[in-house]
Amino acid sequence: MPKRPKRRGSRLKSHLTLLVAIAVVMLASLCIGAVFTVLLLGPVIVLVVVATIVGGLLAWRYFRDPLPWRDTTIGLIVTIGLSGWLAMERLTRTLERRPANVREEGTMVEETEVAVQTFQDPLTTLPTRNLLLDRLEQALARATRMGRPVAVLFLDLDNFKTINDTFGHGAGDHLLISVAAVLETSMRASDTAARFGGDEFVILLEDMNDPIEATLVAQRIMNALAIPFVFGEREVSVTASIGIAISSSPLDRPEELLHNADVAMYRAKHGGKNRIEIFDAAMNREVQERRKLEEDLRGALEREEFQIYYQPKVMLESGAIVGVEALLRWERPNYGLVYPAEFLPLAEETGLIDRIGKWVLQEACRTARRWRFAEPAPLVSVNLSRRQFYSPELLDEVSGVLDRSHLDPRTLALEVSERVVMHDPDRSMGILQSLKELGVKIVVDDFGASSSSLRYLRRLPIDCLKIDRSFMVGLSHDSENSVIVSTLITLAHSLGLRVVAEGVETAAQASWLRDINCDLAQGYYFAKPSGSRMTALLFETDISWLFEDEPGLPTF
Repeated sequence: MPKRPKRRGSRLKSHLTLLVAIAVVMLASLCIGAVFTVLLLGPVIVLVVVATIVGGLLAWRYFRDPLPWRDTTIGLIVTIGLSGWLAMERLTRTLERRPANVREEGTMVEETEVAVQTFQDPLTTLPTRNLLLDRLEQALARATRMGRPVAVLFLDLDNFKTINDTFGHGAGDHLLISVAAVLETSMRASDTAARFGGDEFVILLEDMNDPIEATLVAQRIMNALAIPFVFGEREVSVTASIGIAISSSPLDRPEELLHNADVAMYRAKHGGKNRIEIFDAAMNREVQERRKLEEDLRGALEREEFQIYYQPKVMLESGAIVGVEALLRWERPNYGLVYPAEFLPLAEETGLIDRIGKWVLQEACRTARRWRFAEPAPLVSVNLSRRQFYSPELLDEVSGVLDRSHLDPRTLALEVSERVVMHDPDRSMGILQSLKELGVKIVVDDFGASSSSLRYLRRLPIDCLKIDRSFMVGLSHDSENSVIVSTLITLAHSLGLRVVAEGVETAAQASWLRDINCDLAQGYYFAKPSGSRMTALLFETDISWLFEDEPGLPTF
């Protein structure tokens, strides 16, 4: 029987059914894709679910009417493609949105931390330079309106680097925190204390009735700092140099006022530390000169501007030169010969003394090696600064220099001032003992300046005492200094130590020291410091004539 042709209504019905199926599948895949995407289960699961739904619908459609199969296949491809694209798009947007949120939160946290560190010092929690400058600008504006001055106190701790080197950076941090607490308790609630970095602090005083108030606050801070800080079993004493600048004009700017206080602080440092100075215009010139000195000093070693002069040490009993002290000199361009008192304090403060001290030790040992022809070989004394003495590298440096110069350790003496030794007596004894084990001689310089060292004298592993030159002033048989010097010599001899008197400038001083059995002496009376070549000639010179009743001039 011939097949009846398919009716147009049936074909239309088939197409409508397919379109409805596609719409249902797209809606279902959209909803399911959104759910699974939110759960971050991935696009694969989404496509599996969509394919299952589409497969079921197509199977249902096929069993009802298998004729429009080709159209159904096309619909399947289109549906799966559209569903997959929608699911992937949804997933991509979700994934992009979530990391963005995370990044945004992280950025906000980082920005907050940066803001805090910009305005608050992380160690002391005091305001930083930026916040203080902002407050100072506002304070100056209020001062102009109210007619009351503003003061800035610039505080710098004295010898903070030495404390760091001696006790460690942990103790240094604790000290800074303690100093910050002292500052906050020494001022009014309306004032501001800020940390500028390192060991520098700035105090802003507002609404002052009288400029003298700034000095009173500074003195109150100095008094509070005078009380030793206790860290564990150690007591640490600290002083500070404070510079004060007071506003005087509506045109004053924050940076200018800070600069003036900084200048005054440098003046206090240069004047001996542990001082208060108020800025005046004349200070600018002094600070500029000091900064120029520091600039020149930093390059002096590379430019080979340093020289070592040697001053003989004379055996008073025989008049023989048995040793020399190495003394540093600086041939500063356009200034001439500069003595250590003018630049060594700055070198110590800036840390330049480390490199300079190493150079002096190396050069002195090389020179001493060239003098080995003398009989007996002269003892060469080299001074150690506080930073050098307490440096953990000291033993390696001394040992290395002795090895490189091939110098007999018994011909090298290291001089350390009494104040340096007494800065930390227990630690000093360990350092001195280690140096003694290298075979070098140990001399305590400037002895007698502090009575506190007498109780440690017996325990110190040393070879010689050098009496402070201040006792040579006005020395005579009936002076107070004569009694002190005689007692020190007797004490030293009872402990098996030799004694050197420095600063001897007259025949009477030399003769009296010989009469009371002082071992050695040095000073301008015997010879001024001179270069290595002139000093070598002195080793071959008889200077016993210096002890005659009427000494004449030396002949070479």
